[in-house]
Amino acid sequence: MSKKAIYVSGEVWEALNRLRQAIPKRGRVTYSDVIMALLQQHGYVGGSGVAQSVEEALKSLRRAFGVAYASELASSADTLLDVISVRDDMQKLRTAIWNRFTRRVYAQCPQGHKTLLYVERASSFRLRKSERKYEEVAKAALEGRQVSVPCPVCGAESGVVVKAPSRLMSEGIVAMLKTGEEIINATLMETVRSHPIYTAWGQFVRGLGVANSARLVALYEKVEDKVHVAKAWMYVGLAPVSVCSNKCGWWGKEPARVCPRCGAPAVQVAPTRLNATKYNVEKFPVSYRLMRHMYILARYFIVYGGGSKYGKLARAKIDELTKRFRERGIDQKLARAKAANATWRWLARVLVEHAFAVANIVRGIYQGPPKPILAHGAYIPPLVDDVEEALKQPPVLQVVEWYRKHLGIDIVQYWHSI
Repeated sequence: MSKKAIYVSGEVWEALNRLRQAIPKRGRVTYSDVIMALLQQHGYVGGSGVAQSVEEALKSLRRAFGVAYASELASSADTLLDVISVRDDMQKLRTAIWNRFTRRVYAQCPQGHKTLLYVERASSFRLRKSERKYEEVAKAALEGRQVSVPCPVCGAESGVVVKAPSRLMSEGIVAMLKTGEEIINATLMETVRSHPIYTAWGQFVRGLGVANSARLVALYEKVEDKVHVAKAWMYVGLAPVSVCSNKCGWWGKEPARVCPRCGAPAVQVAPTRLNATKYNVEKFPVSYRLMRHMYILARYFIVYGGGSKYGKLARAKIDELTKRFRERGIDQKLARAKAANATWRWLARVLVEHAFAVANIVRGIYQGPPKPILAHGAYIPPLVDDVEEALKQPPVLQVVEWYRKHLGIDIVQYWHSI
């Protein structure tokens, strides 16, 4: 079979380079070396050929040394974050490549109008409003049935045609990236499978998964003070800070009414780079890298829910905040956006507190939830979705007993009530 040149976008090439740097070498080769060798030397020989060649090569490497790096990753939270970031990049690229080489449905009008109605995507969640209108018609056309629609331009009855570009290239690249994701997931599983965040909680939460559990494990191992979760919140930018409204450059961790430097009123803001620039603060002591990982974690439950109790809590919080913003006279669309932006920080704080709580209970160093939360009666104990399976595990029973004994909370009954 004749070879065909393969062109890889800069984003794909950058992701492969990051994969090479993130996963340590053993011997003379890495996973990304195999991928690049296939792309550079063998050229393109069809989607199935590339996919099978890459998969076979990577499977043989996995058998040889694929999950041997778990102890190395566990010893370095930064390396663990590198690997998670590479996985995120590969996932985004896989979806983007698949969407780029996908089928499109057009309305072909007798008057010569050709209008795009629908683009087949990796996730129906990403469909645009205009595409949802024609979703049923498009699915019928993609199945090979003859359908017609009014022309969106002139209203004349129009036939529906499907344009299907060659997927050979996209299938090869997508299969390659998916195989890389599977290898990284296997490595992450070896890293987190013995950590109490996963064994006592994470594996029983739908939507948390190995990668999201690894984000919380990395944060837990990165923070020196594991007893006071408020310091972890501050470290990842989830706790508000006080700044001077006069922009004199002062800021403080504790709530304040006036600036001690110039006497101007103080305001509370999120410790973001944007607010640091806005209020002339040199730098907030925040790990923006970990903040991004907490954002990805919380946004998953807000957008997809994952069939999880945390997804239900997030959507209930968005509805509550949207109603509150609407009462202030804010437009519905803007109110919903502001509510979602506030909810991700709230949900991330809840998830971080729960991760630290279960880990510290199993390790015998937990001193209880933050007192301000308990005082306001707003505390939510750690949640699980697979209750029956969770109650078979000793670490989970240890968490259940701690809450019953120290706080008088029957969290099993609480799980069933949500």
